Amino acid sequence: LHSHCLFPDLLNSLISTKEIIFRRSFNSISTVPSYIYFDMRYSHGKTIAYFFWNLWKLLTRCIKHKVVLSETMKRFYNRFDSGYNYEVIYHSRPVETNKFGSKVKRGQVKKLIYIGVLNDRKNIISLIDHVAKATNLELDIYGCGPLIQHVKEKALHHNENITYCGFDSNISKKIGLYDCLVLPSFAEGLPTVVIEAANIGVP
Repeated sequence: LHSHCLFPDLLNSLISTKEIIFRRSFNSISTVPSYIYFDMRYSHGKTIAYFFWNLWKLLTRCIKHKVVLSETMKRFYNRFDSGYNYEVIYHSRPVETNKFGSKVKRGQVKKLIYIGVLNDRKNIISLIDHVAKATNLELDIYGCGPLIQHVKEKALHHNENITYCGFDSNISKKIGLYDCLVLPSFAEGLPTVVIEAANIGVP
């Protein structure tokens, strides 16, 4: 039985609890893609985040395997959920690290790309404010989310070097047109977009 993210994990926990009651054996596993507390803190506030974070830690003790995506995440969860031993399974996409390196010469305008949800946790508004002050940077923003209207307004105000491009289902094919992927998030697990960018040599 596999679950992924907060509420499916809680359901998995309840089913796993019944295993103890009815003495039926099955494997239960949760893949933890990010830092649950920080995710909820930026979307629902500290109080709700604290409540669900502790509820999640308590109930998911019934799940046999909790898997994270990196050693950094494992250290975090083992520190704040010390009664459980987390396991690491790395992202399976291959990355050729020798492709890293800037493709533009110093002094030229650098084309930046942001891909992701437009919300507080991603820190997109701060990114726009910083790029707006630069004279040698251009930023294209792809994505949607709660801050979409705010992002559109700020991009329109700074249209000399910032463009909101909307949602694009084929965005992975366009990453190679840019000099750098930017991801200014306050907290992340292991974003797929970073792996995709690295795989085609975009730092």
